[in-house]
Amino acid sequence: MYYNDISNKDAKHWKDFSPLLINCFTDNPNDQEKAMQQLNANAWKCLELGLEQIADKHTEGLYFVDLPKKLIHNS
Repeated sequence: MYYNDISNKDAKHWKDFSPLLINCFTDNPNDQEKAMQQLNANAWKCLELGLEQIADKHTEGLYFVDLPKKLIHNS
């Protein structure tokens, strides 16, 4: 998930990105596994619900998905 910086409508980057993709920071499989285990059940549910909304999962890109705010804030 990522969010625009609502205080700056012209921002060219995202204010945050969650969860951070650990393999961008380390190639150590143990560190990657440890980080993945820290994601809670709600974060995984967000992923599942978001993937259900993407018709073509084989094309790379950024896709808008609509998730319940309560689920997002508890992930």
